[in-house]
Amino acid sequence: MENTSKALLMAAEVLIGVLIISVGVYLFTSFGDYSKDMNAKMESAQIDQFNNQFLKYTGEYTDQSGNIVPIKVTLHDIVSLANLAKKHNEEYELTESDYDDEGTKPYIRIDIGNTRNIEQYSAEEIINLLKNNSLDDVTTEIRYYKCLIDNYHVSEHTRLVNYMKFVEI
Repeated sequence: MENTSKALLMAAEVLIGVLIISVGVYLFTSFGDYSKDMNAKMESAQIDQFNNQFLKYTGEYTDQSGNIVPIKVTLHDIVSLANLAKKHNEEYELTESDYDDEGTKPYIRIDIGNTRNIEQYSAEEIINLLKNNSLDDVTTEIRYYKCLIDNYHVSEHTRLVNYMKFVEI
């Protein structure tokens, strides 16, 4: 009888040990999944925040008269976006060869009409661009540009904006 009670105590200790280990493994897995989900949400929020810096200049809106009009962008806004793209490209040591139309590579390119790769311009070239193109030659009014939905691309691979093209309104 004494051996039976000892055997039952040992079996209970083993079961309690297995239970404790099982709870530990369950908690470890649960916390790992929670951590993975939180990291994915934080990464998605960072990507959205980065993209919003670019995408706030795209699209159309309905004015007070009910007309659908494109968002007007000045050349200074475009230069700011080009500088942001340049900073991103330099930070990740990307070159134009790291750009493709499908967006599988993270290089960001900014175009204005037929002028390509504004993000590669030097400070002097940017100043000349602003001097020559910010005002209408005839009326000396500020020129406005637009970037509609078909004029920008968000990569499916990197989920980052990788191309924007602005055309004069």
